Amino acid sequence: MPKWISKYTGILRSLRITYWLFNFINLSKLKKNKSVYKQLGIRKPVWQGISHVDIKNLSGDIPWMDKPDITKEQIEAHLLFKSFSETIQRELIQWPAKGYMIVPGFFTKEADLINTEIESLLQQHKITFNFTGRKIMDAWKESELINQIFHHPEILKLMNFIFGKEVSPFQTINFIYGSEQKPHSDSIHMTTEPLGYLAATWIALEDVEEGSGELIYYPGSHKLNYIMSENYNTGNNFLKLGENNYEHYEKKIESVILQNRLEEKKFLPKKGDFLVWHANLLHGGARITKHGKTRKSMVCHYFAKGDSQVFFFGPVFFYLQAFIINAIAFSPFFFRLPVYICGVLTAMILGEILFTITKNKIFSRIFLLLFFTNFLVCGSLSCGRMEMVALFFISLSLFFFLKNYVQKNFTRLLIDGILSGIMFCLAVLTTPRSSFLYFLFAVPLFFCKNAALVYQ
Repeated sequence: MPKWISKYTGILRSLRITYWLFNFINLSKLKKNKSVYKQLGIRKPVWQGISHVDIKNLSGDIPWMDKPDITKEQIEAHLLFKSFSETIQRELIQWPAKGYMIVPGFFTKEADLINTEIESLLQQHKITFNFTGRKIMDAWKESELINQIFHHPEILKLMNFIFGKEVSPFQTINFIYGSEQKPHSDSIHMTTEPLGYLAATWIALEDVEEGSGELIYYPGSHKLNYIMSENYNTGNNFLKLGENNYEHYEKKIESVILQNRLEEKKFLPKKGDFLVWHANLLHGGARITKHGKTRKSMVCHYFAKGDSQVFFFGPVFFYLQAFIINAIAFSPFFFRLPVYICGVLTAMILGEILFTITKNKIFSRIFLLLFFTNFLVCGSLSCGRMEMVALFFISLSLFFFLKNYVQKNFTRLLIDGILSGIMFCLAVLTTPRSSFLYFLFAVPLFFCKNAALVYQ
């Protein structure tokens, strides 16, 4: 989106036709939503705006940690629970009751780097404040450093745990000064169906003082009913958004806080502390009483992906990445180091497999050249994600099995078959998509073996 549009505050922002035209321009990107609209019972074209009330086929699903009968024992029994620090373990146990967690000192080393990066990007005009004058939207798209913080393996693992689903990093917001935004739930701005599959981290980029527009929040408010557009007078009509739409929402939330006698808490963190809040936790920004006092911070929003439950998603990858980052340092290079190592090892293993099958060194070397120039391989190496790690375990699994199968060494086939199975399990525990990678590589290699026999 052009920067001038994000800063625009005029009358066109309140006209529905503005949004329809914008959606028509991006219709090719929206067409994929047709099947989702049909599934959710939304009887509107994809270019037209929708609200929560338009969703007719509500699933009734809720995140596993939102269930009223969730127990401490169930949380502790989760596969990933023991992989977290004791601090995060304590906070996870309290998550169902509080709807938030606080982790001290996690990003202390990175905070100053982020501040320097934001200042540099502002000077280069690569980012700017939006129409609020307070928010810098999606700086992660312009900064490799912020992108890596946004995709930090421990944060993704934590979100996977909370949702019980694969996580999709969605949006970052950077602040120099406090927002002074009145209490609200993120679900009014970023609605999910089913409700609850959204969470956010609030990272303190400096020590926060009272009076600087500090974050305020209301413990336990996430358990209240979601306040959506159908629960207050929006003033919307077919052609125009209500003039006082958001003010009416804020007054509704004010009344909810008073009716339920919710306790307001202030978050006064040290640099590097972060807070995670639930999709429905009421929060906002306090009034700034110390004028000119900064409140540098970064908010990251995360959605859950799709419908499939993935309680065992990705622990191997997260263990590897977190171990290297904690043992050495956090940087874009070390963030991707497990992927680089696995990429090289995968090429060597697959090259060895082909040499074992064909006995042709030239053929194997050509394969290595093609492997490292393949755009899918290069993409996986550059994004620093888990597919290359999974491919490493898949290739190792194939190697253990095929080397004895090709050489007809059946005495070791049982032992190596077990090792092959273990490697395949590690691949699945890196990402379940690995099973498809297995068949993608196994079938051509068996054909390659038969072709090699004919060639010989």
